[in-house]
Amino acid sequence: MNLYFAVFLMLAVLLGSCKDAEKDAYLLEIDQMNLQLDSLWNELEQNNIDTLKGISKTVELVIAKVQKNYFPDSIDLEIAGMMNIYKGIKKSLERNSGNLAKAKAAIPEIKETLGNLKHDIENGAGNREQYAENVEYERGKVKQVDELLSFYFKAQNASVSSFNDIHAKVEAFANELEQKRQKEVDEK
Repeated sequence: MNLYFAVFLMLAVLLGSCKDAEKDAYLLEIDQMNLQLDSLWNELEQNNIDTLKGISKTVELVIAKVQKNYFPDSIDLEIAGMMNIYKGIKKSLERNSGNLAKAKAAIPEIKETLGNLKHDIENGAGNREQYAENVEYERGKVKQVDELLSFYFKAQNASVSSFNDIHAKVEAFANELEQKRQKEVDEK
């Protein structure tokens, strides 16, 4: 009888230690996801939105200047191509700002859910068989935010790079049109 009791006790201890190891693994993974979300949030905070708004406003003003002073005579194809790219910069920045807003909303929500899940796991609350599924689901959400922000920063960098490459030329063209228009008005 004592042998059966000893075997039963050993099995119970082994199962308990496996459950503890599983629990510790879930908690570690939740902590890692929280750290990743903190890192993503820091990237968002360091992102200078004012610079992007300034670029967008500058593009808008230069395009307005071109439209106001454009004469329907011929335009150089290179300038026309740059104007199309220039207009696309503003559109790209505006579309991409929605991705930033989605990420800013998602990160606190995911962190709250992770906090609740961590609390449940630490206290053995809820359906223990679903812990793995819940952790996997949250991992997928963190991955989505990470991918969204990677896309956001890639698109933002492309827009800023395009702006830096062509802004001076487009602005010079806009100023040239404005001067030409003013000269014609002065001659009348």
